[in-house]
Amino acid sequence: PTPTTPTKSAPSKQLVVDTLSGFFVGDSVQIDAEFLEEWARLLRESVSEVEIETFGGEATLCKVKEINDSKLKGKGMIRIPEKICKTLEVEKGDLVTVKPAST
Repeated sequence: PTPTTPTKSAPSKQLVVDTLSGFFVGDSVQIDAEFLEEWARLLRESVSEVEIETFGGEATLCKVKEINDSKLKGKGMIRIPEKICKTLEVEKGDLVTVKPAST
């Protein structure tokens, strides 16, 4: 029999919530490029969706983009649209667990 290698799963990250507001926000969250690159290396594929879980047990899947604000890069933050923050019952400054969505 051929030995099977366990599928690699990327580690989840605890990130601080920052809210995204505005007319053109959409439904995508933003996180640091370094996390996306690390997950892509581990999974050997690019990450287009993440699962966000709160410590209250709420969870949702969201499309993900790189943070485009240079002042926020490298700070361990996730920028979440206000509409999704309300759904997850989180506020700016809360911690959430984020991991790539399983494909």
